[in-house]
Amino acid sequence: ALCFQKGVATCKSFRAESAERFDSDADEVELEIQGQQFTFCDYLPRYFNCVRDSFGIDPHEYQAVLGVPTDAHDPDLRHLGTEQAAGKSLAWFMFSCDMRYCIKSCNSEDVNTLLAIIKDYTKHCEKFPGTLLPRFLGLYSISHKKELIYLVVQSNVFAGHRAIEERYDLKGSMFGRKASSKELSNGPKAVLKDLDFLRRGRALPFQCEEQREHFLRKLEVDVAWLRSQGLMDYSLLVGFSNFGDDRPTSKYIVDVLRLRQQSDHQPYDMAYVGIVDILTRFSWFKKCEASLLGVVLGDISCMPPNTYAERLLEFAKHVTVLEVEDSWKQIQIRKAHRKMVPFEEEFGKKDAKTALARVAPIFMCVGLKFIFTRLRQQRSSAFR
Repeated sequence: ALCFQKGVATCKSFRAESAERFDSDADEVELEIQGQQFTFCDYLPRYFNCVRDSFGIDPHEYQAVLGVPTDAHDPDLRHLGTEQAAGKSLAWFMFSCDMRYCIKSCNSEDVNTLLAIIKDYTKHCEKFPGTLLPRFLGLYSISHKKELIYLVVQSNVFAGHRAIEERYDLKGSMFGRKASSKELSNGPKAVLKDLDFLRRGRALPFQCEEQREHFLRKLEVDVAWLRSQGLMDYSLLVGFSNFGDDRPTSKYIVDVLRLRQQSDHQPYDMAYVGIVDILTRFSWFKKCEASLLGVVLGDISCMPPNTYAERLLEFAKHVTVLEVEDSWKQIQIRKAHRKMVPFEEEFGKKDAKTALARVAPIFMCVGLKFIFTRLRQQRSSAFR
C-alpha cells in the first residue's frame, strides 16, 4: 500500500502540464522503502489521462487522494482481503480514505484484456461520459525481486454520501445465484445475488417512464459495447439506500437512480448502480464450461457474450418497473423463479467449480466404462 501511494505521488504522468504530451507506454519509478528496492510502473498513462478527463477527475486531486509524501512511513488506504471479498476470485482490494477510489489486484489475464480494450474503452468513455461501465482510472504494477503485483484503480460504485442498506450483484442467471450463509453473516454489508433479489421482491420502480427508458438505453449501449469486445461474466451492481436529505450526489459514483418508494415491496427510494467485473473473455475454458455445464445444469452464469448480454438486458427490463405490486413483469419474474427454485435447491451451489465437481464423476464413470469395454473387445478378438 505504501509503495503504491508513493509511486502515485512520484509519477510525472499525472501532472496536468505533461498529460497530453506523455507519449511513453509506461512510466517507471524506482522506490526504496525500508531498505528494500521496488519498481512502480504506470501503464498507458495517455489513455487513462483521457479517461479521467472524460469523467471530470482533476489530475492533481487524483494524485493527492491516492498518493502520500515521499517521506511518509504509513499508508492511509483501507484494505479488504480475499476472505472479506464477496467474489469468487482471489482479488483483494484497497480503498482511498474517503472511499471514492477502489484499488483492485488483478492477474495477468485481466491486465492483458484491459490493455487490449483500452483504446476502444477510452473512445466509449469519451463518447458516453454517463456510461455504467467501470471507471478504470489507472493500471499499475509493483515489482520486488521476483514478485509482480498488478493493480487497477477504478471509481467506487458506492462512493455516495448515503449508507447502503442492501447491495446486489446481478447477472440475470438463476443457477446457484444466492448469497452463501457466510456472506449473509456480514449483515448490511453482504453482497446478495439474483435469487435473493427475487425472493425479497425487490425491483427498480422508476418514478416515470422517461427515467426508465433513459436507464435502459444507457445499459443497452454499454452491454452492446461489451458484446462487441467478446466480454462476459460481468454484473450489474445495485446498492439500495434512502435519499434522506438534499445533499447532492457525489460525482465519483457511477450512477444513482431515484426510485418510487413503496412500503412492503420496495422500502428504498434510491439506488447506486454500475457495471463491474468486465475483464473476462469468452476463452476456450469458458467455452467448455458453457457447453458442458450449460447442458447439464441449465441457466448457469457462464454463457457466450451474445447470450450473456441478452439475458442481462432481459432481466433488467423485467426488474425496472413503474409499480411493483401490480406489475405483470414482477408476476413473470416470480413465475420464472418458482420454476427454478426446485432445481436450484437440489444443487444449491453458486459457482461452476462446485458444479464441475458434481458432474466430473459422471464423465469419469462413462470414460472408464468406455475404456473397459474397448479392452474387453480387444481381449475377445485376441482369443479368437
